[in-house]
Amino acid sequence: MAFYRSMPIPVRDLVRSRAMTMLVTLAFAAPVFFAPAYLVSGSLRAEVAVSDYLGFVLFWIGYALLAGGAHLCVELTISGRSMFAVQCVFVAGVFAALFVLYAGYQVPLATSVMDLVRAYGPALPAASLLLGAAGFWVGARVTGRRLARRDLSA
Repeated sequence: MAFYRSMPIPVRDLVRSRAMTMLVTLAFAAPVFFAPAYLVSGSLRAEVAVSDYLGFVLFWIGYALLAGGAHLCVELTISGRSMFAVQCVFVAGVFAALFVLYAGYQVPLATSVMDLVRAYGPALPAASLLLGAAGFWVGARVTGRRLARRDLSA
C-alpha cells in the first residue's frame, strides 16, 4: 500500500483493478490448469464424462472465486506482518482440515468432489459458482469500504 499512497488513484479504482486482474488471471489459468489433466490422461477420460469433468472444474472455479475475494480483502487491507500471520493460520487450517478428511475417509479430496458432482449434477457446480461469485463480490466491497476509511494519502 505504500506505493499506492504516493499515487493519486481513487480507492475504488485500486480495488476494481486488482479484482479485474484476479478474474482475468482465473479465466486464463483455469483452462491451462484443468484441460491438460483431462486431455492427456486416457484413464481419466475413460472414467469421467466431459459433463462431469466440466462440473468438477466449475466447482473449483467457484471455490477459487470465494478464496479470491478473501485474498483481495487480506491483501489490500492488512499490513504485511499481519497478512503473513493470517495466511499462515489459514494454510495451517486448510491442511488440518484436509488431513482430518483424508484420515477419516481415506478418499482423496478430488475424488470426493467428483463423486459429489456426479451425485448432484449441475446443482453443485452452480451453487459453488454462485457462492464463489457472491464471496468475491463481498470481498471486493469490504475491501473498498475498509480502504475508503483508511488515510492512504500519507
